[in-house]
Amino acid sequence: MITTEQSLKEIQKLVDKLTKTAEAPETKYYIGMLLQLFGREAEKFGKLNLALSEELAELEALRRFVKSQGLQSNFQSYKKLGSR
Repeated sequence: MITTEQSLKEIQKLVDKLTKTAEAPETKYYIGMLLQLFGREAEKFGKLNLALSEELAELEALRRFVKSQGLQSNFQSYKKLGSR
C-alpha cells in the first residue's frame, strides 16, 4: 500500500511532467494518473475523518455522562492529584 508521502511525491512528479508536456498526447494520461492519486488520498482522508468523528462523538457522550452524574468535580480532583 502506498503511503500518503509517496503519493504526494508521485503527484509532484506528475505535475512536473504535465508542466513540461502541456500540449503532448500523454497529457491526458498524466492527468488521469493524477486524478487516481488524488482519489486515493481523498479516500484515506475520508476514512480518517470518519474515525476521528466517531472518537469525538464517543468523547462527547462520555463528557455528558460525567457531567450528568455529577462526576466532573471528582474528575477535576483526580486531575489535580495526577499532576503532583
